[in-house]
This record gives sequence, C-alpha cells and structure tokens, in this order.
Amino acid sequence: MAEAQPTTLRSPPLPRPVAVGLARCSTDGQEHSIADQRAEITAWASENGTQLLDVFEDEAVSGSELDRRGIRKLLRFLRSTPHKGTLVIWKRNRLARPDDPRDGLILERQIEQTGWSIQYLHGAQASGNKLMDTLMSAIEHHQSGEFLRSLATDVLRGQLRRALAGGFLVGVVPYGFARQVTSPSGASRSVGRKERYRRAPGEAVRWVSGEPAEVETVQRMFERFGSEKASFVGLAGELNADSIPSPRGKLWVGSTIRGMLLNPTYAGEFVWNRQTAGRFCRLIDGKATRRTKGEGPRCRKTEVEDQVRIPDHHVALVEKELFDKVGEIIARRGSRSGGRRQINRSHPLSRKVFCSQCGSSMTATRFDKRGPVYCCNGYRRSRTCECYLILAGSLERALLRKLKEVATPSIRSNLREKVVKALRTRLASDAPTVTIERLAKERKNLERKISRALDNMGVVGADVAQQIAGKIEGWTTHRRELDEKIARAKGQETKEVDLQSAADDVVALFDEIAETREDAPREALTHLFRKTVERVDLEFEVDPDKAHRKRNRHTCVGGNVVLTPFFDQAASVLPCDQYVVTDPG
Repeated sequence: MAEAQPTTLRSPPLPRPVAVGLARCSTDGQEHSIADQRAEITAWASENGTQLLDVFEDEAVSGSELDRRGIRKLLRFLRSTPHKGTLVIWKRNRLARPDDPRDGLILERQIEQTGWSIQYLHGAQASGNKLMDTLMSAIEHHQSGEFLRSLATDVLRGQLRRALAGGFLVGVVPYGFARQVTSPSGASRSVGRKERYRRAPGEAVRWVSGEPAEVETVQRMFERFGSEKASFVGLAGELNADSIPSPRGKLWVGSTIRGMLLNPTYAGEFVWNRQTAGRFCRLIDGKATRRTKGEGPRCRKTEVEDQVRIPDHHVALVEKELFDKVGEIIARRGSRSGGRRQINRSHPLSRKVFCSQCGSSMTATRFDKRGPVYCCNGYRRSRTCECYLILAGSLERALLRKLKEVATPSIRSNLREKVVKALRTRLASDAPTVTIERLAKERKNLERKISRALDNMGVVGADVAQQIAGKIEGWTTHRRELDEKIARAKGQETKEVDLQSAADDVVALFDEIAETREDAPREALTHLFRKTVERVDLEFEVDPDKAHRKRNRHTCVGGNVVLTPFFDQAASVLPCDQYVVTDPG
C-alpha cells in the first residue's frame, strides 16, 4: 500500500497591490502634459502588476501653490480609504515647487503619515536611508523652487525689454481702441477690441482708433468733465440714459468713468508696470529684483520711477492739454470729498439699508441740511434709480420703536418660561430618528462583506476581481456614510444644552431693547442693531406736493425689516419673524 503524501496547506494569494497617481502641469515651462504624465503612471502600474485606483490632476496650476485642488482631493482620499499602497508621481517638481524646501518635505510627510509611500518615476529614488532621502528631497525641492524664481526673473526682464521698445501690448485693449496687426510681409489688418487674437511670430501690433461710437464717447466724457459741467455719477447717468453700453457691456458707474479719465492711454502715452503682482520678483530702479519675505502685499501700485512711460506711443483720442486739465479737476475735487466714507462706516445701520425699487444698498451721506440721510446707490453711482432719501435719525427711531413693540412688559414678565419651553420642544424635534445600535449592526455587516470580498479577489480571474473591486469601493463609501450618521447620532444623544443660560441671553437682549432710548449714543444703537436687524428694505413713492426743479421728491411709505437669525430664534415666542415699518418719519 502506497504511503500517503503529506498535505500542504496554502493560504490564498494576497490581492494585487494598489496605487494612485498625481499629475500636474502649469503655464510656466511644463515638461510634460497631464496626458503624458497619466500615460507614464499607467504604464508603471501595468509593469509592476499594480492596480491603479485613480489619478488626481492639477491642470494649469503652478507648483508654488501647495494648497491646490488636486492635492486636497488626494489627501482626503488617502486619509479615508482603507487601502494602503503607492502614490506615483512623474517627478518631484510635479508634487510641488515650494518657495521654502521645508514646505515640500512637510507635504511629503503628510502623505507618508497616511500609510502610503511615494514613488517618483524620474529623479532621486528612495535609498532606505532616511537621512540621505531627506537631504535629496530637500535638494530637489530647492532646485524646483529656484527654477520658478529664475524663470520669473527672466520673464520680467524680457517684459521690460519689450516695454522699453514699445512693443509690450498684451491683455485687454482699452475702450475706444483697436489693434492694427502688421504681418512680416507688410500687410495690415484691424482686429476689434472684443475680438480674440493671438499674435503669430513676426507680427507687429499697435493701437489705433477703434469704433467711431466708442471714440466719440471717450471724447464726450473728457469734454464734459473738462468743462466742469458734469461729475463721475452725472456722466454715468447721461451715458446710461442714452443707452450707451459700458466697456463690459453693462451699465456705466462712476468708478469706471474715473478710471478712464485718469488713464494716460487716451492721451497717447504708453505706461507699463503701474502696479505689480509678481510673486517672486518685481521691478526696482529698472532691474528685476527678487521679493523678500515681509515686503508687503503682492498686488500694489508701483512708484513712478519704476514705471515705463513712452509719450506719443500711439494715436491719442484726446488732446494732452485736455487730459491734464481733467486730472487737475479730479485732484482738486478729491481733496474735498474725504468725509463721506467715515460717516458711512460709523453709522448704526451701515450696510443694512437697501432700496426696494432697484435692490441697491443705501449709503449714509450728508445730502440734507437736517442731518445724515440714506441715499440709494443706484442713483448716486449710475443714475439707474431715483434719488430716494430718508433721514438716518428718523429710520433709527422707527426701527427702535418697532423693536420695543415686541419687548413689552407683558411679554417680558414670563419670557424665561416661554423660551425654555420653546427650546425643549425644538430639542425634542431634533432627536435622532434612528438608533445607534441599528447603524452599528449595518456597519458590521458591511465590514464582513468587504473582508470576504478581499479574500476572494486572490482566487478569481482578473475580470471578476475588477467587478469585486467596484463593489468594495461602493461598500467603502456606504461605510463612511454610516460612520458620519453614527457620529451625528452620538452627538445628538450626548448633547447637553444649558436651557437656563440660553434663556438668560434672550432675557438680556429684550431688556437691552426695552432700556435703549431713542437719543441713545450711536455706539449703543450700533450694538443693538447688529444683534437684531439683518437688513432693511425701504419703499418710496413720488410726492406730487414736493416737486423740485432738479429732481422729484419722494416719501418713504414703509419697508421690510428682516431680523437676524439669533433674534429670530430668541424671539420664537413672538407672533412673526418680520416686521413692517409703516411710519419711518
């Protein structure tokens, strides 16, 4: 009889290792496109028998931006997925080009702390020696950041050379102008201001007069303002009344008019580097100089000596004398109008009052000899609305009276008991509708399914394994949702609310309303309105008995007052959450 052979027990093979990829390209000298990087990452996964779960992308984003969308999605995935594997990146500079190499090391450390390793397809590879790997990473991160700084410096130098030669004409074409493009053969063509254009090699571009209607509008603006017969807002109203579209095709506003009247381009002068927004370098004394930390905001106006100015650079739409005269008028008027913004910032209802007719905010200003008034910004800025006015003091007193109506002694007498009862009712309605035990049981069943599926992946074919992987991904997502539901249920179950403290806050607010007088200091009114009033929408009607030779006079006939969420919840015992101002005074 043959001797029985011993039986060898073999454990099922482990499932294939997993990996994810990260691809990035930017506008500054990218070496590979997103598609090229994805192809190399996919090829690496295929050669190494690794299942590629996903490839996260950052397209047209500079590596100096460490907090970018693709990185955030990648970190969220690595922290939430139960799988542990390899992050594959084409090169270290695709991960980051940090200003400080330590920032790149920190980002790598955040990835490794999730349990994933990093594999770069090109560049220095991990040697197993932590000290050497850290040094090589720091060196490569420094080289990547230095590449951006050197590139920015070279680009700024090139822009300066082109600007000094009078050929740096890129970006938006000013209103009233057009491009004249001349080919190397000498043929010329005109490209409108709104037409898309990309210069071909050898083509020369210069600004010429654009559409006659736009040129006429520019000249009209300078002549009207230069004769001191119109203001920024007045000009905006005239152009809107004549249905002339603004440079962006919308309504004219005073700030647009002011910017155009101060633009030396309309006098034929070319100005470059009026403001700087460079992250790595800026122009100082005609040289590209690298920025240092603590230097201030990136986007700011530059000094006059750091600007490139070329007079008679292109055709002028207005005479130089008229342009200078307009600049003197603006400077003279600007020195007399510095007090209006301060009154708006210090007013109790600043940024809370709105016009119901046009939806614009109403700004506090001194239009009236009786005191500060709120005036519709639709009228002040673009003349798209009527001159609706209301005395600030009258509006504040009317709002305070309406608030006092809901803080009567009868309501305040038993207010604490009503608030406690309302809060208890609200907490009862917010109680969890499902038990934690049921959610935990469902989660345990999912864990059992995922574990059984992982064991089966090693003994089935590739097609079936791919289907099982899809099911595992869906179960994993459902498990995360169950974790969130369990956390919320536990939070509701263990939540402790101090009802007496909440009632004290409500009673204190109603006491403050009752004790505030109409002649209270501005700081007290501001503090009260900040806690009670969200916004005020006022309605006006034309008053035929108050005709004016320049504009109609209007009367405020009422409005809506929307309460803040805190006051709305605190006043849950009140009959409604909105109150109508019927007599603003």
